[in-house]
Formats: sequence, C-alpha cells, structure tokens
Amino acid sequence: MIIKEEVIPFIPNEESDDSFILKTLFRDYKNYFCSVIKSSQYTMQSMSQLLQTSSNTVHRHEFKTIITNIHPSLHDVAFPFVKLHGDLWSENLLLEKNKDQRVLWYIDWDESGEYLFFYDFFRFIWNELDVNQNHSYYDQYMGGAYDDCLKELFGLFNLVYKPELKQSYFYLFFLNLILDETGTMTYEIKQFELKDFLRKIGGREA
Repeated sequence: MIIKEEVIPFIPNEESDDSFILKTLFRDYKNYFCSVIKSSQYTMQSMSQLLQTSSNTVHRHEFKTIITNIHPSLHDVAFPFVKLHGDLWSENLLLEKNKDQRVLWYIDWDESGEYLFFYDFFRFIWNELDVNQNHSYYDQYMGGAYDDCLKELFGLFNLVYKPELKQSYFYLFFLNLILDETGTMTYEIKQFELKDFLRKIGGREA
C-alpha cells in the first residue's frame, strides 16, 4: 500500500510573519470553538476538580508553589475543556508562502487531548520561551497585547476574561500541563518542569 501526502512548500518563519501567525491562530481557534460550542463537544471543569480527579492528588502539597500563584477567585471557576493540539509552538506550525497567499498548517498532533480551552495559546508562549528563549510573546501577553483577542475567546463560552489575572491564567495553564495524565511525563519530570517554569517565569511577571 502507498500513502500519499501533500507536500507543503514552506520556508522558515521570519519576524515579519509573527503578526500573521498570531492573527491566524486566533481566527482558527475562534472558528473551532464556535463549532465546538455548536456541537457541545466540551466539558466544564474547575481547577479544584482538576486537582481532585488527578492521580497527582497525593502529591498536591508538592504543587503548592504554583497553586498559590493562582488567584483564589479562579479556583472554582468552571472552564471548558476542549480537544486541542496540546503542543503548539513555531516548530509545529508550517507557514506556506506563495505570491497569492499565506497558509498556516498545524502538524505533530501526538500530544492532542482535552485541555483548558486556552491551553494551546499559552503552550505556544511557553514553548517559545522555554525552547527558543524567545520571551517576546510572554512579554507581549503580560503587557496586554492579546487582551482583546482573549476577551473575545472567553466570551464565546460566556466567561469574562480579567486582564488583571493574566498571570493566574498562565499559571493555571501550567498546572493543567503538569497534571495532564495523557502525556509521557513521569512524576520526576513534572517536578523538574515545574521548577524550571518557576525559575524562568519568576521575575518576568511585571
């Protein structure tokens, strides 16, 4: 048997492509969320429930550092959990360019699963910071550059995005990452990732 796949001609992303990539991400996810809502293909879960259902409950005290960085008002807010890519970053985004248009392709879906609906956006920001040492997306987020887009996405699920809690949303994303039970991270790796996250994010919240 022969499997044929379309060849996507692309060249490495340039800094000038950032605006297009971000606009396309928000547009694609907005359209996807609208279809998810229409078909009711999501579940609602709070941070407290996430901690209770996780097999890491026995180690909850060891995740106290990140839990205490999440504003108490968010602990019992039910957020949508949606099927997502799970490992979004520049290496998993192919930008096809030609003289007529630019098309964004999403690849490498091996970590796809159900996550907090805003998980992919923050995973993109974190991966760029962690792997590529590119702090620009995180700094732009903390500076409010994405507030309007996030307000719109939260509003799709009848939720209110609160800019003053942006640090807490980011910590909540990472809590979801280290408590995820569908991935391959061992408990020891999760502990290392948590310490690495706190070291790299600490001091960049302002």
